[in-house]
Amino acid sequence: MLNKNAQAVMEFLMTYGWAILIVMISMGTLAYFVDFKSISGNRCSLAPPLYCKSYQADAGSVTLVIKNGLSEGIKVKSIELIDKECAQNRFNKAEMAANSEMTFVISCPSVYSSEKLRTDIKIVYEEEKSLQEITKLGNLVVAVS
Repeated sequence: MLNKNAQAVMEFLMTYGWAILIVMISMGTLAYFVDFKSISGNRCSLAPPLYCKSYQADAGSVTLVIKNGLSEGIKVKSIELIDKECAQNRFNKAEMAANSEMTFVISCPSVYSSEKLRTDIKIVYEEEKSLQEITKLGNLVVAVS
């Protein structure tokens, strides 16, 4: 009698164990390859030394609060939303001191309310003691209010 019960338990584990193993491998693969932050929530990320402190998208414009993480000042030349048809803004006198924050409003008539804005950000700037233009990329995912 004990032998038949043991055989039934082994058959159960062999049959359903493979199915459970396949489900666990599928869940692990999904968790590894899918970025759930971009699906569910808002986020803004830039390449260091620039940091996105705050962000908001309204119909027709995007507002970014960017922090300069360098120990010297920078001069922002342009900020562009790459994936949208937005006016590229040139900031002639947007000078940011070391470790300071500045608010930039980017005009974007192709942003409509009640949509999820997913775009790449391109920032071109010069360091205070250099004449070389530096380009940093980032991305923005935000619900438009």
